[in-house]
Amino acid sequence: MELASSNPLSELEQLDMSALKQMPCILFAPKAQQAIEMDYYRTYFGVQGDFIFVDNMTEARLLVLSNRGYMIVEGKEYEPTFLPHIARLPIYLGGERLTRQYCAFAPQARVTAMVKDFVHVMEEVFRLNR
Repeated sequence: MELASSNPLSELEQLDMSALKQMPCILFAPKAQQAIEMDYYRTYFGVQGDFIFVDNMTEARLLVLSNRGYMIVEGKEYEPTFLPHIARLPIYLGGERLTRQYCAFAPQARVTAMVKDFVHVMEEVFRLNR
C-alpha cells in the first residue's frame, strides 16, 4: 500500500485497513470497470472509504503524493521519481497480512520446455519479491 510520506500513518510498520476508512482509495480503471473494481477492493481488501478513479498510474501517484488518498499496490518496486515522498507499507485486515496467491494453468499437451522455463523464471521473481 502506498501513501504520502507526509501522512502520519506512514510512520507505522504495518497498517490495518480499518485505519484507512476515512481516506479514499485511489484506483485506475475504465468507467465500465469501476463498479467491479470497487466491489473487489471492498470484498478482498476491506476498503471502507470512498474511491477516487484516475486514468493512469502517474495521476494516481500524484494524488498519493498530495495526500489525497492511498493506493493499494503489489510488489516491492518503487517508482524512483517518487521514492522519497511515498511510503510503502504492508496492509493487514483483522490482524492478518493480506497476500495474494497467483496461479497459472496450461493444458498438459502445451507444456513445452519453454513453458517450463517460464514457470521457473516466474517462481524466482515471486520468491524475490516476497
